[in-house]
Amino acid sequence: MGISSHVRGSGRSVFGTSFLGSCFGSLTFRHNACPFRFVDDDGLLLGVLKNNQLLVWGLATGLCRELPNWLDELDEGYSGHFRRPTAAALTESSSLLAVVYRGHDIIVWDIENERLHDIYGKETGSLGARARRRPGMVSVLSLVFNRAPEAGLLAASFNDGELVVFNTAEGLVQARAPANAHTLASPPDGLMLACGNSAGTIQVFEFDRLKLLYRIQSEEFGIKSLIFSADSHRLIDIRGPRCRIWDPPILMRQDTDEDNSDTLSVSTGPQDYKLDDIKQSVHITALACADSDDFVICGKIDSSVCLL
Repeated sequence: MGISSHVRGSGRSVFGTSFLGSCFGSLTFRHNACPFRFVDDDGLLLGVLKNNQLLVWGLATGLCRELPNWLDELDEGYSGHFRRPTAAALTESSSLLAVVYRGHDIIVWDIENERLHDIYGKETGSLGARARRRPGMVSVLSLVFNRAPEAGLLAASFNDGELVVFNTAEGLVQARAPANAHTLASPPDGLMLACGNSAGTIQVFEFDRLKLLYRIQSEEFGIKSLIFSADSHRLIDIRGPRCRIWDPPILMRQDTDEDNSDTLSVSTGPQDYKLDDIKQSVHITALACADSDDFVICGKIDSSVCLL
């Protein structure tokens, strides 16, 4: 049975649910949370907290253990555990953690070996694990690792509007592009990178080359979060009180081009889609499935009923 983790309320309570919707446990802690990930065949939950703690919970035993802190190995300019990270990301295997502080370079921590893996600068790439603090750097807004096994790619969006992909295996800046992205997401297959911003625009890039493939523009502002479906074919966004599911053709095309992903961007230029009927839409307030036929009955806020 699959399980998932969720952050609730102020970000200080985490509860796990099965895919059947039942809650099997909850954890409460004193500080706000960054990313969480299940590891060790869903037996452990790894979490990063805003007070610079890296914790692991045993789901069977309920015991919590604190892992070594990355600040202890940084240059003395980073000293002071009062600093709060602005963003963090875990690799799919949970072997590396990327964490950033306002106005500083990206710190990559090796969780397995409990040591600094590297520090990355926006323009230079790898600065070395012993690099000194460089104040006044462009701040990172969001981070995400490529979710494909052994990809070794880390994407970061900066507050000057630039999107940068780092190759963590070689320590290089692999690609960069203007994006003005505030939130990032990678699908399980690692081919794409989705970016959302406060103006309501979603852009889909090739992850490794940052070639723009698809752009969705909407009159509804404030994208809070993005995530891909498990099959990498759909993109889900949260803005305001609503959640939307998108299925851009470029994501469906992956099946036909699986053996040669280069054709995803070589054959055509970027596609644009504009959703401009937000104000005229009538919200659905109730749904019911018909017992004998293959359709759904929906009731809307204007008292109308329709079949889907």
